[in-house]
Amino acid sequence: MSGITALKLALLSLLGLMWTSVIAFPCDQMFTSHSPPTSVDGVRPSDLATLAAIGPDAHSPQLSGVLSKLQELVNLFSPSLTSPHSLPPLRSLPEQATKAALRLQHTQEEWKLVLLFVRLDQLCACEHQQALSAVDEMTKTVDEALRLLQSQLKKTIVSVALWDGDKRQCTCSEQVEARLLRAMQTHALQTSLADLLERNKWFDREDFSVVLQDSPLLRETPTDSAESLSDSHHTDKLLVQTWINLLQPKLDSPTAEETALPCPSEIRPFLRTHTNSYLKESHDFSLEVEAITGTDMPCADFSPSPSVPRSVHELRPGDVKVVAAMGDSLTGRRSSISCQAGNGVGSNPNNLLDVLNQYRGLSWSIGGDHSLPNVTTLPNILKYFNPGLKGFSVGTGRETSPQASLNQAVAGATSQSLQKQVRALVERMKNDSRINITEDWKLITVFIGGNDMCDFCKNSLKYSVKTYITNVMETLDYLHKEVPRTLVNLVEPLHIAPLREMHLDPSLKCPTWLVNILCPCVILPKENSAALEQLNALNRNYQIALHQLVESGRYDTRQDFSVVVQPFFREIVVPKLADGRPDRSFFSPDCFHLSQKAQTMMARSLWNNMLEPLGNKTTKQDFMADVALKCPTKASPYLRTYNNSDYMYAGPPPTTGPITVNHIPTSVHRLRPADITVVAALGDAATAGVAAKAKNLFDLSKRYRGVAWSIGGDASLETVTTIPNILKKFNQKLLGFSLGQLALRKGFNMAEPGAKSADIRAQAEALITALKKNKEVNFEQDWKLVTVFVGEMDLCNYCLDQYNLTARRFSRNLEEALELLYQSRQN
Repeated sequence: MSGITALKLALLSLLGLMWTSVIAFPCDQMFTSHSPPTSVDGVRPSDLATLAAIGPDAHSPQLSGVLSKLQELVNLFSPSLTSPHSLPPLRSLPEQATKAALRLQHTQEEWKLVLLFVRLDQLCACEHQQALSAVDEMTKTVDEALRLLQSQLKKTIVSVALWDGDKRQCTCSEQVEARLLRAMQTHALQTSLADLLERNKWFDREDFSVVLQDSPLLRETPTDSAESLSDSHHTDKLLVQTWINLLQPKLDSPTAEETALPCPSEIRPFLRTHTNSYLKESHDFSLEVEAITGTDMPCADFSPSPSVPRSVHELRPGDVKVVAAMGDSLTGRRSSISCQAGNGVGSNPNNLLDVLNQYRGLSWSIGGDHSLPNVTTLPNILKYFNPGLKGFSVGTGRETSPQASLNQAVAGATSQSLQKQVRALVERMKNDSRINITEDWKLITVFIGGNDMCDFCKNSLKYSVKTYITNVMETLDYLHKEVPRTLVNLVEPLHIAPLREMHLDPSLKCPTWLVNILCPCVILPKENSAALEQLNALNRNYQIALHQLVESGRYDTRQDFSVVVQPFFREIVVPKLADGRPDRSFFSPDCFHLSQKAQTMMARSLWNNMLEPLGNKTTKQDFMADVALKCPTKASPYLRTYNNSDYMYAGPPPTTGPITVNHIPTSVHRLRPADITVVAALGDAATAGVAAKAKNLFDLSKRYRGVAWSIGGDASLETVTTIPNILKKFNQKLLGFSLGQLALRKGFNMAEPGAKSADIRAQAEALITALKKNKEVNFEQDWKLVTVFVGEMDLCNYCLDQYNLTARRFSRNLEEALELLYQSRQN
């Protein structure tokens, strides 16, 4: 048996069968040194005598697994490799570095690889300034640790890696924004450490070098809601990433996803150092700042209507007195783009943490900084028509800041947050002394959905089309109810998949690992995969659902309110350079948020969409096109609605009405929904409606019978989904359902909190008595639907009473209750 074959067999036995589905060891040659290397830039895996680690938490099973497998892997190249035991948890990296240096003093004549892990879970920041301070402090800590190692060790390569950790030591009130903050903070620390290494020249010695691993070690996010990735899978993926970062980088372009352990090659056989890598680090990539973000105003007639219009269908740009906006910081989130909140719009092109700043004054749909010749936004266009325009945001700040005004978009928001936004928006309108909410005409832009698509693979129900459109509908319903004299711009979510192009070309130096955190469901799917097809289908269905909602006519029931879908983002053309590569100047430094240059194009497209008639609106955003502003004309001076476009709504999708019959069936097997006259229920707390609408601890014992799923009859199906409310659509004379909380209105809901299966017989007896006594019920002739739901308390108490709460007893209890109901028809 050859030595290489023996090594392969050893690998299989050491690393385990779990590896076979994820990674493989393809090395046919080890390329060992002919003589001990004299320079740190010529060290091969086979030259290592010691592998040590600084920074890992002894209680981190995943990192421990990575280190264990890495040791086994390096052992194949260097069988005499030793690894000191993990250091006990200490207070700081410098203390651990001091301890490690003492342990390694006896190995000064042998080559060593020291892995220094910087734990990201120790960074705690909930605000921008805190994030900057935390990055600065951690950089100083790493600097001190590296200085100690450099002063004490010879023949050493120190590989620094950021490790996401297993725990987060702080929680932030705004979790959505906190995720964006953590991601940007991670990238800022990566960049800060790279700059630290460059400044200190820790790679100038022949016997010592420090190198920073290209990307942090982060847990992978599943791209399919049904997929559950095992801990061993994550460990294997992190091992592959670590091993790739330890070897000299490939000369050819890396693949989108590495799944195999690479081998040292004949031309690149060494462990990675700064000197032998030859590749520029991604933080050296700089962007040209695009100075031209203004727009020429070609229009000549800016006059409003002769008198304030009463109809939204006669609204001219000059009649708009108030602008407002709701949405997210991204749209296409995550390979997404920045939106109303304005994250990163005015960012310094080479400052990642600057993306956290919300440049609301530059936001394409609601910003009001400067004027149109300098900054292109919808408000700056409208200022030409009405210099007294109100509501636009200025400067920087969160949605709660005074300068945000009526820009209530929230960074990182999904459609689920729209209800909170719309209430905050209406409250601000009503409390603003400059605004007459009854008389002033208002233009409100809603742009949401990108972040929903970014997270749909984690929870397909939460981000389903039905959930998305319900969130949008409830928001528009609230505006329709509370805000008169309003035109709503409902902007379609952009076609997000093309933005993946930014992360397919390594020469662009985009921080793809960062966008994997922010928008995994868009970036991680492979080309032509089922996950990518699912994303595209969701994207299109979001767009279709918006049209169906508006074309139902739901928001055109009066003359002073209308909603118009603006579809310019239905298709997008990714901007390209002359050499065919995507143009990064349209994006912020993260290749994720849109730059001010891109938002200039978006503002122009939105304005033009507003002047285009329904049925003939532009549906493609070509960032490379030279788009000029359109102007109102004498023939068509209005902001376009369905009415002034001579457009006919398609109406809601047709539905089949409830099927009714003219005779009462004699067989239960011929029973239709409309035949049911009486509903009843037996069961426990779930059927009794306990805590169903509780808002605090004091409400937990209350019985909200009227909303109980199987027997409640509060309100109607449109607002409360219950079996009786569904059946009311078939038979409006339905009897027996519960209403409200009072026992007097419980109908035939016999359920009691805490009931076990043994209590169901007594409930059945009470139901029969109640049915026979009720004068509205014809006990013999009326068809009844009785729902029985019980068993939770049997399970909860099984460990306390295993004799009486067996499955056999449960079955017998139900049998007795059902037999009682069956026999009652004969009595």
